[in-house]
Amino acid sequence: MKNILRKTLATGMSLAMSMTMIPAVYAEETYNQNTTKDETVYISTDENGNTKSITVSDELKNIKGLNSISDISNLTDIVNVKGDESYSQDGNKLTWQGDDQNIVYQGKSDKKLPVGYQVTYYLDGKQVSEKDLKGSSGHVKVQFTFENHTKDNFVPFLMLAGMYIQADQLEQLHVDHGKTISDGDKQAAVVYGLPGIADALDIKDEDIQIPTEATVEFDVENYQSSQIAVIATNQVFTEDLPASMDEITGLGDKLNTLESATNQLVDGGHALKDGLNQLNEKTPELALGISQLVDGSNQLSSGVSQLQSGLQSAYNSASSSLAPGSQQLSSGLNQMNTTLSTNLPTMIQSINQLNQGVTQTTNAINQLATGLSSNQANIQAMNQGIQTIATTMQAMDTQAQTLKQLSTSLQQISSMLSSGTITGSGQVTGTVDVAAMNQTEIAQLQAVLTTLNPTSSEYASIQSVITSLQAKANETVTVTGTATISQTASPNAQLNTLIANLNTLADGLQQEVTALNTALNNNGAQSLAPAFATFTTQMDSTIQSVNALNTQINPILPDGMNQLAQGLNTFAQQSQTGLNQLSTGAQQLSTGISSQLLPGLSQLANGGDTLLNGTNQLTTGLSKLGNQVPTLVSGIKALNDGSIQLSDGLNTYQQQAIQPLVDKLQNELVPTIEKIKGMMSDAKSYTNYSGINENMNGSVKFIFIKSTEE
Repeated sequence: MKNILRKTLATGMSLAMSMTMIPAVYAEETYNQNTTKDETVYISTDENGNTKSITVSDELKNIKGLNSISDISNLTDIVNVKGDESYSQDGNKLTWQGDDQNIVYQGKSDKKLPVGYQVTYYLDGKQVSEKDLKGSSGHVKVQFTFENHTKDNFVPFLMLAGMYIQADQLEQLHVDHGKTISDGDKQAAVVYGLPGIADALDIKDEDIQIPTEATVEFDVENYQSSQIAVIATNQVFTEDLPASMDEITGLGDKLNTLESATNQLVDGGHALKDGLNQLNEKTPELALGISQLVDGSNQLSSGVSQLQSGLQSAYNSASSSLAPGSQQLSSGLNQMNTTLSTNLPTMIQSINQLNQGVTQTTNAINQLATGLSSNQANIQAMNQGIQTIATTMQAMDTQAQTLKQLSTSLQQISSMLSSGTITGSGQVTGTVDVAAMNQTEIAQLQAVLTTLNPTSSEYASIQSVITSLQAKANETVTVTGTATISQTASPNAQLNTLIANLNTLADGLQQEVTALNTALNNNGAQSLAPAFATFTTQMDSTIQSVNALNTQINPILPDGMNQLAQGLNTFAQQSQTGLNQLSTGAQQLSTGISSQLLPGLSQLANGGDTLLNGTNQLTTGLSKLGNQVPTLVSGIKALNDGSIQLSDGLNTYQQQAIQPLVDKLQNELVPTIEKIKGMMSDAKSYTNYSGINENMNGSVKFIFIKSTEE
């Protein structure tokens, strides 16, 4: 910031240094489109800078075309020094008669000067007057003290002092706040000062030098005298400040932004320190986590390897077994569909025929039951005589044979129904033709009568049986039965049970016939009465068994066969559509396996290779990371230590650099620049010493000249 202020002041000083050539100062003119008054104040001083007299020279410019020029001046002894234009005066108001030429006039003044200077001489460190210095030799120091008397309404002035020294010999010429000029064997010094500016700007910084004094030092032999001229001008302060100065005044906002950013940076440094401190505290957990991550990656690599092997195996199995198997399934279903379409009608026809055979069988069982019931009465009638028993025994034997034939028929039916089920319940109605059976028995009994004594009781009994049978010659027995079985029964099992019962019944009849025949031959008719009583009881039991068998079979077997036939018809209707759908689905399955599953498994297998490679790389990288954990832990600790230093450094930076800079700028530099702006505005407003018309532009400079008079 000191450099900034130095540059600000150096700008004015460089302009001042451009005026070090005194002749150029005298020739300076400021031109304007309006009437202008240029004023030069000449002050004659003694050797110490004290004022002796003041002469003012004014020039009115740009008056072409004006017949009269109104002017203001507090001078006395006014004389037109360039032309013959006249003027009239009314107090301090002058009216000049113009002739299109510039008017230059002079006058005297005793008005207080805004600036001045003092000169002090030293010979070998001792203050002396210039008169006493004459003819002396030694080291001489001349000190200029510049003064600004505009305290109440301060106007800045740059003061330049030029000194030309006469002596026999002059060496080691040195100045501060100025420069030396050499012209052959002649040497001169020019120094400058800015009196009052430091106080006006309230600058107390010792490092910022705004000189109010200047010295000229030299070694001399036979000092004679010196010529001194001092110029004071405010024109260097009427120029506009460089744009950089305006930028400096706007620097406050930028520094505020910098201050805010620095505060955020400090806060961020604290947050970074806290975060890294937490990270440092969590480093052991981090190291443990990385170690676990390495172990997990090894397990992952192993699992991915197994997955890749499984995918490859799945692809091999699918291509070698699943695809051909699906094709075989499709072909088999097509063949099954064709075979079923061909054989199903034949199966349905066979079932219908079997159903008819079952109906005939149940009718036969009904007839058997009816016949047994009728024979029971006949057997009771045959109890009247042996021949009747014998005939009945023969009929029973015939019935046993009939049962055997029925059993054989049922065995054939059982073979046809080796598989399947019979379900449901039903009612079977049948008839037994008793007439035919009675005619046979009557004929047999009548044959027996021919062998008996017509007067015997046996003959009478047999005749009674014949009469009874003849009375029933045209009788027909109807058997009706109803039975219900479980919802589902095996026809084969039911028929086997029926066949076993029929065989048992036939064997029992044959055994009874044999027993009765033996009793008849050995003991005669009288000994058969007990046997017939037993036989009658057994016959009742047999009839009950046949009726029970009829009850079990009659409702079940026909209905089951009907349901089987209906089921086959329904199956025939639905199986074709189902098999077609199944065959189509099998073909789609085969196509999907070939076109989608196998390529997909191939891609999965290839992807498994890529995944395995990536997993291996991950494992390798994590292993390297695990190896670097100690370095990481050390680095985090170092980073944590660095963050603490950074946070402390940011605090120091904020407190010792940014904040003082902001304070300096806001409290000193910016106010100083604003004061400089005000000071330069005042410099622009100071345009004359002796007076000026408010409608005129003006400029003024002061020239102090050391008088050579004794």
